[in-house]
Amino acid sequence: MPESPHPLTNPAPPTGVMQLVEEAAHRGLLKDGDSLASGIERAGWRRDTHGGWWTYEPDPAWRLGSTIDPADVSIFATGSDAVVAAAADQVASHLTAGGVEGLVGGGADELGVRSWRGSAVSVDLYFSPTKTVDFPGKKIEIPCCLQLAVARQDAPSDRQPSDHERARRAAQSGTRMQRWYLAAQDDLPADVVQALALDDEPAVVAALKASAGQRERWRKRVADGVEDA
Repeated sequence: MPESPHPLTNPAPPTGVMQLVEEAAHRGLLKDGDSLASGIERAGWRRDTHGGWWTYEPDPAWRLGSTIDPADVSIFATGSDAVVAAAADQVASHLTAGGVEGLVGGGADELGVRSWRGSAVSVDLYFSPTKTVDFPGKKIEIPCCLQLAVARQDAPSDRQPSDHERARRAAQSGTRMQRWYLAAQDDLPADVVQALALDDEPAVVAALKASAGQRERWRKRVADGVEDA
């Protein structure tokens, strides 16, 4: 997740967060990439440089990561434990009270993840407090984080293998939003990277450049046998 310079200060979940859950549950937000992007924009979010990432215009402490194959969204907020925990509780209270018609649930599993289910979507709420992780020679503090994940009920549970031919078709004839999302993928053939680098949409070229380091790290993990190609 691209780092946000804006910690959450107001625990009340903004309209644009709950609107996306409503859109996913009842108005086809997760139908495909173009439906996803247009719905996110309608709810007041603007595209970041990184493909698939958005910031909520009225309160940039709220970030959104999204993919289109299959379409899903995850909304994030970071900040102090007290504020972010209060925000998570308010999101949970809204959903459990029927704030989005048709979603039922609200119980937590053994890891503390709270979940709701509807006829077409699943919604999961994660909260992770601030923690310190030991690395060789140093300690790294991982900030408190809230994640609200919204996915299609029929989405596969496992990551799907890369499809290079589909990537080539998207690079050549996909919509500008499909190409913007494509530019953020790790496993892209060299010819697709070259095509996207010459794209006539500046946002696609910028997203490709922003993800260059991520793709290089992914290739190294594949070469080291840590990641499957």
